[in-house]
Amino acid sequence: MKRHILTVLVSISICTAMFLSACQAGTTGQFKAISTSAPDCSYGGEFYKIQALNEFQVQFTLCYSDPAFVSKIANPVFSIQKQDVLDAVSGNSDDLSKNVIGTGPYVLSDVSRASQIILKTNTTYWGTPPRSNLLLISWVDSPFSE
Repeated sequence: MKRHILTVLVSISICTAMFLSACQAGTTGQFKAISTSAPDCSYGGEFYKIQALNEFQVQFTLCYSDPAFVSKIANPVFSIQKQDVLDAVSGNSDDLSKNVIGTGPYVLSDVSRASQIILKTNTTYWGTPPRSNLLLISWVDSPFSE
């Protein structure tokens, strides 16, 4: 049972990360460059510098090599947000997770934590439209369910 719950949680995390980590298209207004850096890497953290290169690109300069870095930043907790969204929730991660911003080919339509996630086509997606208008990701508690 514990393995099943872990599988469900990992599946939800992966699916959520996929649609939240897509790039946004179109212009959202005047670009404001933001950059922050540590004086050096002696503070013990992973980031030396984080810099917004343009409206669609962020550059991370790490203090050390981290093969898992891409996996870490794909987690929705670390997703890049618009400044006005962060300001509106004062950076509160609980509030951010309740008001998901998706910019990929699908947007979150409905979540039932007990059984399913429904994704619908994002009409403002800039890339190739998805083949399916709806994705239904569901799970069951028992492998013996019909």
